[in-house]
Amino acid sequence: MTQRAPDPSGIDAPQPDSIAEPAPPGAVSDGGPPGWIALRGPGDQGRRTPLLLGCLLLGALLLASPLLAVAILDNAGSSGSDTQTIGFGSGGSGCTLTNLASSFPLDVPIRDVVTFSPPLPAGATVTIRIEKNGTELVDRRETVTAGEAAACIQGTLSPLEVGHYRVEAEVSPSTMPLINGEFDVTP
Repeated sequence: MTQRAPDPSGIDAPQPDSIAEPAPPGAVSDGGPPGWIALRGPGDQGRRTPLLLGCLLLGALLLASPLLAVAILDNAGSSGSDTQTIGFGSGGSGCTLTNLASSFPLDVPIRDVVTFSPPLPAGATVTIRIEKNGTELVDRRETVTAGEAAACIQGTLSPLEVGHYRVEAEVSPSTMPLINGEFDVTP
């Protein structure tokens, strides 16, 4: 039974110590107003559980959205290939490259081969750019159009001067990233 004491305002109100209930074993006080105990049992996280789940769900959505968009864009209307490589050597023929190297002596013919898997479709174009020591050699830029499905494009670079070279291949239409490789010509 609740004990009551007269209130100076003339209204009977319960006394603070009569409101508090003894806490069950394992309950924790939340530090609220004196005389009040928030009853939480062992393992009960109160309002933290829904907040944590909400944060995790929001984080998963934020992470998944860009990945889903990339997957959709990569597969929708892309005529690009799944695997591309570029290599340099001084021998071989067709899509085969031999004597692979990243440094070549002056006056050695250098072959470059760009491979695609699956093959590029007919009509795809590949623009080849060559830079020497960070400056594009505009007169060496060329565009190759695949007349039929092509597993590679290849060529022999005309004699190059001593320097550091970067070769870039850009396929269009495609969402595939720029394909590039580097090598040096030494004295």
